Amino acid sequence: MTGLEFNLGTAFITILLGFMTAALEGAFQHYMGPDMVFEWYGRLLYKLKLLSLPIQDKEGNEYAKPNLFFRFIGWIIYPLGYCPYCNGTWITIILFIIIFGISINLLFSIGTFWLFYRLIDILKIRK
Repeated sequence: MTGLEFNLGTAFITILLGFMTAALEGAFQHYMGPDMVFEWYGRLLYKLKLLSLPIQDKEGNEYAKPNLFFRFIGWIIYPLGYCPYCNGTWITIILFIIIFGISINLLFSIGTFWLFYRLIDILKIRK
């Protein structure tokens, strides 16, 4: 396979992979909620996000910005679970490379993940 070939079987599996990762990410976000298994992880991500924000006074004026390390932490927590789209995209990429290797069809799989996760988000299936 050269990476540019696309057949119906590959299309079906990439759509299935997009649906599977959207469902997996929806479940992961749900389980990071209150009184759930990964609540501790959701709280950890939230606290790390707070450390990366600038400090403000009561009027909302910034008087202290976080250093470079905490700004990096604030950036890296998004693909680690704080943002469901970022986290799900990385899950899709990793699973696709494990199953197929590197191929142009990876973009199609990421697109189907975004489509299915957006549908789950719109329909509020994960609540």
